[in-house]
Amino acid sequence: MPLPKILRKTLFWGTIVLTIITITTTLFGAFTHENALFALTRLHQSRLMLLSLYATISLMMTQSDGWWKKHYLQFILFLPLVAFGYLAFARLFPFNIFLEIVKEDKLIEYLQFFVLLGGAVANGILAMKLFPNKNTKIMALVHGFLALGFLVVTGDEISWGQRLLDIETTETFAVHNRQGEISLHNLYTFEWLVIYAYVIIAWLGLLGRKIVKMLGLLAKYKNYFAIAQTAGYFLLPTCFFTLQLISPGAVREWSEPAELFLYAGMVLWTVFLPNTIRPPQP
Repeated sequence: MPLPKILRKTLFWGTIVLTIITITTTLFGAFTHENALFALTRLHQSRLMLLSLYATISLMMTQSDGWWKKHYLQFILFLPLVAFGYLAFARLFPFNIFLEIVKEDKLIEYLQFFVLLGGAVANGILAMKLFPNKNTKIMALVHGFLALGFLVVTGDEISWGQRLLDIETTETFAVHNRQGEISLHNLYTFEWLVIYAYVIIAWLGLLGRKIVKMLGLLAKYKNYFAIAQTAGYFLLPTCFFTLQLISPGAVREWSEPAELFLYAGMVLWTVFLPNTIRPPQP
C-alpha cells in the first residue's frame, strides 16, 4: 500500500542513513577484535543489517503499482547486486554469522526452496494461461515441463522432506550420497554432472544472447536466452562454479549463495520467455 509522499521520503532517507551506518560499523568491526564495536557503541552489525534490510523491503512494499510497472526491470537488475552486497558484508561479521546462515537447513537453503517453488508455480500458471490459445500451445507445454522440472529440483533440494518428516536414509543413499541424504544431486555419480550443468547454465544465462549473436547463424535464437536485466543473477554462479572446475573446494562457503543466485536467475529466465518469444497475438 503506497504511503503519503512525506512518509516515503522519510523512509527512503532513513533507509539510506541506516545502510551507511551498517556499512561503516561493519568495516570498523572487520578490522578490530570481535567485541570492539559492541564495547564502544553497544551496536550489533548483524542487527543493524537486519534493520537496514527490513527498511529496504518496507520501502519497496510501499511503492505504488505505477512505480512498479515503470521500474520493475530496474528492480530486477539491481536486486542481485544489493543481495550480494548484504552477503559480502555479512561475511565480515564476527562470530562466523555468515557461515551459520549458509549451512544446511538455514536461511540461504530456505530461500532456495522458496525461489524454486516460486519458479514451479509461476511456470505452471503461465502454462495454464497460454494453453487455451492455439498460437501459444507449444510455449504452454514448454512452461509445463519447466514447472515440473522446478518442482523436482525443489523436492531434491530439501531431500524430499527427509529432515522435516524424519525419514531414515536408505543404505544405498547413505553410502553413495555426499550428505548421507535422499537426494539425487548429492550422489557421487551425479555430483560432477551437476557442477558442469551449473557452469553451462550460468554462462548461458550471463552471456547467452551475446554468444549466439557472435555466432551469426544462431542469432535468430537469441530471444530464447535470459534478458540482459537478469545477468547479475548469473555472475556469482558463473565465477563460483567455474572456479570449482579449476580448484575444487575453493571458497566453499559461497556454494549455497551461488546456487540461490543461479536458481533465481533461472526462474526469471523462464518467466520472461513469454514476453520475449511468444508469437504475436491475432
